Amino acid sequence: MTTSLKNCDIFLEWLEVKDQSMSYVLAKLKEFIEDRIGRKMTGEEHIKVKNICYKLSSTWKKYYRKRDKVEMVLKDWFLMDTFKFDSEPDKSTSRGRPRINFEESSCRTKRRRVGELVASTSADIITTAAKRFSNVKETDIISVEKALALYVDMDLSVRQYNMMRNAVNAIHKNCFPSYYAIAEAKKKLIPENIEVTETSMNVPLQTLLDNTAKSILTKLQICPKNNITLECKWGFDGSSGHSLYKQKFRNEDATDEFMFVSSFVPLRILDHTNENVLWQNDRHSSSRLCRPIKILFTKENSQTINEVKENIEKEIADLDACVYIDNSYEIMISHRMKLTMIDGAVLNVLYGNKSCATCVLCGAKPSQMNDESIYQREVNEECYRNVKRCDGRLLSSSPSSANSSDNDKQLYDVPSYNEWFDAALPKSETTFGKIGVGRSINLKEIDLKLRN
Repeated sequence: MTTSLKNCDIFLEWLEVKDQSMSYVLAKLKEFIEDRIGRKMTGEEHIKVKNICYKLSSTWKKYYRKRDKVEMVLKDWFLMDTFKFDSEPDKSTSRGRPRINFEESSCRTKRRRVGELVASTSADIITTAAKRFSNVKETDIISVEKALALYVDMDLSVRQYNMMRNAVNAIHKNCFPSYYAIAEAKKKLIPENIEVTETSMNVPLQTLLDNTAKSILTKLQICPKNNITLECKWGFDGSSGHSLYKQKFRNEDATDEFMFVSSFVPLRILDHTNENVLWQNDRHSSSRLCRPIKILFTKENSQTINEVKENIEKEIADLDACVYIDNSYEIMISHRMKLTMIDGAVLNVLYGNKSCATCVLCGAKPSQMNDESIYQREVNEECYRNVKRCDGRLLSSSPSSANSSDNDKQLYDVPSYNEWFDAALPKSETTFGKIGVGRSINLKEIDLKLRN
């Protein structure tokens, strides 16, 4: 037998809790209605009850909380049916405890019901149904590598990452991977045999370069057909004035006030046969792509600079080609390192200049800059590789060497120092600065000449 729940029944229940908060009123009405209809309310029914509460509340206030007046105004509305339901239970149902919803069941009950469904339904039907009702696409899920990059770039703690993951996954299910997954991915990217002491850190250059080359080829899905060369720039620099904390070192002379860091940046991957560029780093000056080789808690001085340079150059000389296996065939990866990441102070130390005001190319002091004899000075062409042109490119000491490619010759090939100096002299009288023997130059014109 089908019966109904009228608006007047909801009104009588509403009168008992009308002075409470709206959330409390809705909760009590939900409990009352579900008890009467014998089932849970749907989302549309929730909205319907909420609108009824707003209607009763506004009418109650409009007629100054007089029940007889409200009943007279809403007498026709009170006779309308709000819900219809079966007053007698279905006799076909079995006796015993009523069956609860899947969401409210225990884990054991859920496994049992899933097992019953799998046993009674074909795999194709289950797979099709899962694809139809799943709201999460594979393309909408953040990969472990991207989540790790986000975790590192934002410098998140474990707690911050888990809070962000829980908030996003509550809206978009399984969007972020677990912290355990990104921690395991991070372990795979860390080079092996890292040496760490109280005042230093050192990564074997061979391991670091091999790890970098393989990561680039794997993550960017570069599929070379021939052997390749990874070209990198490297250098070092020091910093001072770091905060001192009350942390004792085993060595009393050790301090963390100073730091000296050696690092490298991958620039490009070249085909070993024809020197074609397979990958180019478009963020070659970004600190995010700078990989540390050595970190020392020591002050930058001439002794430290020369020792670090000799040690790294020895590692570079001992570098071997590594093997990268792709689609069942092997690719040999060789490495090419260039010392260009240095400042003027380091450059003067490397070539024996005691003063930064001294010209690193010809050795002229400030007092000799306006002397006409400076024009005939011999130039240390070895310094060309560390001197930048006006267009930001580097001069090279040996562009025609056997180890240089056509790209190197095009990038580094420059005229002699005297030809370069003569080309810099303008024909106009506009003075922007002075160089050499004191003749006026136009810096804009120099830049155009060097670019051409």
